[in-house]
Amino acid sequence: MEVDKLNAVEQGLIFEIAKRDPYTFIVNYCSTVDEHGVGSRVKLYPRVQNIYVCNQCKVSYPIDFDPMNTPFAWREKGVLKVIEFKPCPRCGRELQIPWGYLKAIIDIWKITRKFLCPKSRQMLLSWTMVCCHLWEDIVAPNTLSMWQSKTEDKAKELIKRAGDVHSHFPQFIVDMESYGALKRPPSQLEYWFVNGSRVKAVPKGPEQATSFTCSSFLSDEMAYQEEAAAAYAEVVPTLGGIGRFTGISTLNGEEFFWRLINDKKEGEV
Repeated sequence: MEVDKLNAVEQGLIFEIAKRDPYTFIVNYCSTVDEHGVGSRVKLYPRVQNIYVCNQCKVSYPIDFDPMNTPFAWREKGVLKVIEFKPCPRCGRELQIPWGYLKAIIDIWKITRKFLCPKSRQMLLSWTMVCCHLWEDIVAPNTLSMWQSKTEDKAKELIKRAGDVHSHFPQFIVDMESYGALKRPPSQLEYWFVNGSRVKAVPKGPEQATSFTCSSFLSDEMAYQEEAAAAYAEVVPTLGGIGRFTGISTLNGEEFFWRLINDKKEGEV
């Protein structure tokens, strides 16, 4: 769907849903930049598809629900639940929905205050988390998001990605002072919105992490930050019950990030 081609009423209806649902916001308004892509490097964020696919049998089947309007994750009596897909009628393996894992990740992130996720190349996970945090800063005024990475240059890359996403927003979002309008041109380390929200990128280390009281904290490549444990211990108490901590990383042995995602104490295997 090309939102810019919709009339004002249709745009307004979608935006009202998008204010409550980050997945709707991201697939309708966000783009990524593929540094290695052929042709246009700017690509719309991939939308979950309306088919089941068996990666073993290489066949597809019609889907029996609307994935766009179906939660892939929810809480039931306080317990996190994730959607289960049907088995392949040929081989019995679980069927997949193309790009469905991204919707599941976003749906889990939305209802989780401490979100930890390992990643690999080409998953679009870093882009996804940048988009999720931009959504939060745009729809919730006066928030401060801090983004930390293993070096200052890597932290600047996160801000650059935010700039790439923002520069391809539909014009009506960029023009709305209550949401996507910028207060000032972004720097390499900061992004300011007219609604009072701000994104600030910082390098690794607990001192950097606690230099401001923030609403949400994104730790990118957490497994490669030598002081990740100290930063985590300092940041999480400052977030209180409503702040959000997000940690993503490729794995790097059995270090602090690995212990967190596997619920292990230091020394346990």
